[in-house]
Amino acid sequence: MYSNASRGRRTIAATMAMGLVLVACGGDDDDATDTAAPTEDTADTDGDTAGEDAGDDGAAAPDADAFADAPEVEVVFGHPFPDQHHLAVNVLQPWMDEVTEMTDGTVRFDVQPAGALSGPPDNYEHPAAGVTDMGWALHGYTPGQFPITQVIELPFVFGSAVQGTEVLWNLYEEFPEFQDEYGEVQVLALWAHDVGDLFTTSTPVESTDDVRGLSIRTPAPMQNALIETLGGSAVGMPAPELYDSLDRGVIDGLLIGHSGVPTFGLEEVVGHVTRGNFFVGTMFLVMNPATWDAMSPEQQAVFQETAFEDLSMRLAEDMDQVGGEAVDQFEEWGFEIHELDESQLQEWRDATADVPQSWIDSMGDDVQAQEMYDRMLELAGVN
Repeated sequence: MYSNASRGRRTIAATMAMGLVLVACGGDDDDATDTAAPTEDTADTDGDTAGEDAGDDGAAAPDADAFADAPEVEVVFGHPFPDQHHLAVNVLQPWMDEVTEMTDGTVRFDVQPAGALSGPPDNYEHPAAGVTDMGWALHGYTPGQFPITQVIELPFVFGSAVQGTEVLWNLYEEFPEFQDEYGEVQVLALWAHDVGDLFTTSTPVESTDDVRGLSIRTPAPMQNALIETLGGSAVGMPAPELYDSLDRGVIDGLLIGHSGVPTFGLEEVVGHVTRGNFFVGTMFLVMNPATWDAMSPEQQAVFQETAFEDLSMRLAEDMDQVGGEAVDQFEEWGFEIHELDESQLQEWRDATADVPQSWIDSMGDDVQAQEMYDRMLELAGVN
């Protein structure tokens, strides 16, 4: 599943993480402090190989004795999604349980779902400021915060969450300005969600002209540009608000990943889907840097083994799994399915051809935007 280069990077990082544990366990308290795992700032000088890329199967967690003097850490985890969201149930809760077990109970998580502590726009800012310890959300919920990351969301590039996530991590590791976008936090995971398409309540959409005049919910600025270029009205809206907005006719349709349809019960309020691999969105899981620094090297090593690229791929795989299951139910739900053929897809690509250039032009001289875009297409296998 992973490229040889990616696997090699993770192997190096895992070896470094193991060395960190051995040094920390063999010294006194001062030595253990000196060997703490690198934060985002220090890791950047080394291509983040001691941090984000850790987690290869060759690494082993410290044994229970390593946590005898470790601090008791309670990680307050806020996010805007339902507590039964498939990523929470299938991946994040098992991962948190794993971390708690591997740290001999010294790291525990207090999960606050459904916006109890942090609304949709707050889940990056709150961990950055220390209001919460950990946050998870769509990048698109904080417009303007992640202009570089949104390159992944450019239209008609990716065919799956796994593919998008692999490319995302490659760009993150290769371009320092990509890493700098997360300078206020400790990154734990970055991933793409499954392919998103255009869903409408009652209006069939096959040609680009059919979008004109429609009010379409978009999850992020890049999709705003897509819809507005086609003459539609883009409406930013977090996913938990979608059902009521569709039901009451506030919006005519939406762009969303296939997995989002059953997650938010939207099969009850949409009637049409236009399939064309329109986009993948992106998500983050981040930690307050002071929370990270307060952990012992042994506790940090557990995160290094279980999080970062490996956790990101687990999340992406779950997105693809749930998204695929949703597609299999489109007919059962009574959707009218409008599958764009190659000539129709080319019409859509041609009509939105200015969107990538607009992103490149908006980045400024201090961002290698053209190089990043070209590299993304190369990694994705897009001509």
